[in-house]
Amino acid sequence: MVGLLGFGAAFQARAQEPQAGWRFAVTPYLWAAGVSGTATLPRETRDFDVDFGDVLSDLNLALMGSFEARYGGRLSLILDAMTLSVEEDFATPRGVAFAGGRSELTATQLSAVGLLRIWQEPGFGLDLGAGMRAWWVENKVTLNPGLAAGRSSSASADFVDPILALRVEFRLAERWSAVAYADIGGFDTSSRLTWQLFGAVSWQATESVSVQAGYRYLAVERERGDLGLDLGFGGPLLGVTFRF
Repeated sequence: MVGLLGFGAAFQARAQEPQAGWRFAVTPYLWAAGVSGTATLPRETRDFDVDFGDVLSDLNLALMGSFEARYGGRLSLILDAMTLSVEEDFATPRGVAFAGGRSELTATQLSAVGLLRIWQEPGFGLDLGAGMRAWWVENKVTLNPGLAAGRSSSASADFVDPILALRVEFRLAERWSAVAYADIGGFDTSSRLTWQLFGAVSWQATESVSVQAGYRYLAVERERGDLGLDLGFGGPLLGVTFRF
């Protein structure tokens, strides 16, 4: 998927000294990621394998953004949201009963995480925290008519998972820094497992503007209800951060 417009600073490379009071940041960014895995309906199981080369033809919508508020250099609140809709054609065995079909996946996730800085040194910071990730997912499968009449089926799932998070920030040079972020959750509550990894390098253009380039991967596995999921979203990310 490609995020054409977003805002936020949930994953910023900012290994700076703590500052008093509240500070905020927004980041327009582009996330070029593929979608892989399976979605299981009561009568159908569909595989997704949409890489960056296919994304422009298969993607209907991709909106994402995040926001971070930081207080005193020790407490942070992160909000991150993503909405995407992707379609993919598939072949049916022998193409006799049904002449192929089309699968449409629509997924929205919202994560909210609170972080506490537990270790701070010049040019280095380590944060630990916890929060939640909510999902709204729908999968629709349409089979084209062949010898049999065409048909369609759909299923949806809305669920919330607890997550644990870790973030590490480094200063690499005067204008260069890096960040690594990871979270994991689900724990057989709503999902069996959900997890995320992110890493980026940042260049400080001005006191309030920086540019980031990195890689992000987000996954969810769920086997409950009418819609089973085993999906991963991953790819490079490029953003520009504005702090105030």
